[in-house]
Amino acid sequence: LSRLAYGATAVEREDLRLLGVEGWLEAQLKPDRIGDETVDAYLAGLVTLGMSASALLSHDKPAQIAQELQAAAFYRLVYSRRRVLETLVEFWSDHFSIDLREKFARAFKTVDDREVIRPFALASFRQLLAASAHSPAMLSYLDNDANSKRKPNENYAREIMELHSLGAAVNGYPYTEQDVKEVARCFTGWTYQLREANGKPAGSV
Repeated sequence: LSRLAYGATAVEREDLRLLGVEGWLEAQLKPDRIGDETVDAYLAGLVTLGMSASALLSHDKPAQIAQELQAAAFYRLVYSRRRVLETLVEFWSDHFSIDLREKFARAFKTVDDREVIRPFALASFRQLLAASAHSPAMLSYLDNDANSKRKPNENYAREIMELHSLGAAVNGYPYTEQDVKEVARCFTGWTYQLREANGKPAGSV
């Protein structure tokens, strides 16, 4: 429980005793089947968690957005019975890190947590990486909204390879500077909408 969760509560000790290690872990890998009523009741009071990107961008108290996202994360880690899911959500949130102080990340990170990290925390890495590439929070934070054909911005291309997937290159291995430039070219024009247009809501990629 210390390795797969955040310590042993009385409830988790009893579950582990009844199910055994393998049974407990198998149950944890199906979080949708685990009732979490106490957490659900608390989260219901955090109104910004369910807001659309449009509503978050126009919210008149932007500090509330970050405060409620942080409060939700802490409460889930302490009280959720979906122990493995919350452990992995924190792990992947750290891996695909986004600074809430940067540009539109304060609004978009709530959507990223809800639609990228949480749904794909137990999926394959390829699925999670692809979902992150569709995240307005990530594209804003790593400047891909400034990546155009006439003026390429390599920030996201470099980080998707160096931080998100392959690791830092050493002497041109496993990728070169030219590879970074080509990935940046692939992502030119790959951005999000700040306001509704052509029937698509703000936050659409």
